[in-house]
Amino acid sequence: SELYRMLEFARAYPIVVPSRQLSWSHYQALLALNDSKEREVFAEEAVRQGWSRNQIREEIRKRRLSKNPEELASGPPPLVAQKGMPDTYRIVTLEGRLQIDLGFSNYLELSKKDAKRFKEGDIVRASKGKLELVKGATEFLVPLQIFSYRATVLEVTDGDTFWALVDLGFGITTKQQLRLRGLDAPEIESAEGKEAKVFLEKELKNAPSITIATAKSDKYDRYLVDLWIGETFINQKLIDKNLAIKVE
Repeated sequence: SELYRMLEFARAYPIVVPSRQLSWSHYQALLALNDSKEREVFAEEAVRQGWSRNQIREEIRKRRLSKNPEELASGPPPLVAQKGMPDTYRIVTLEGRLQIDLGFSNYLELSKKDAKRFKEGDIVRASKGKLELVKGATEFLVPLQIFSYRATVLEVTDGDTFWALVDLGFGITTKQQLRLRGLDAPEIESAEGKEAKVFLEKELKNAPSITIATAKSDKYDRYLVDLWIGETFINQKLIDKNLAIKVE
């Protein structure tokens, strides 16, 4: 991920400029601006005002929301989360055979008996070793509602990334590095980043298990997830505590 960001930096700043007392994390925030002149203005203002990385991001957000003063005044709306039902899957066809899409690029072929009961696109739920059709559901069911899992946290990397052992059902597990959807915590090297990591570790420390709902992978091939401890939506809690900022 760092190499990717460095590549973005090299493309945005092909000619190395004299130091402006800005750190690498400052430049990472500035890369959110595609316009080079606008980046230059923000860089100069960041030095003059002594902005932190998060302050730069907040000022960029304000600029983008300047055409919508009501939203700017009230702050960003909360994340829209959907806590799905674990053990719920979609039936797909692979290599001419009906299979259960377990998620995370894992598939399980249907038994001959179940292959006669279900068709491609059906949404099914596993209960006591048997598959049941979810009535009224279609293949267009919101992905977050399908790809929901029980998981055990192995290690917290930083304020928005962690490793977990994900229970896919049917006795199958997968180890994954997961990124919290819809937010961005400060870099771990910063004091703010360390605070966000400690907060996430404390939240997860006493949780015997968690529930995650996956959306899609990010550009670093980490799955983006909504994280729940009981009925508490941890993604939004980090934002509410000002330990992370909301991102699209």
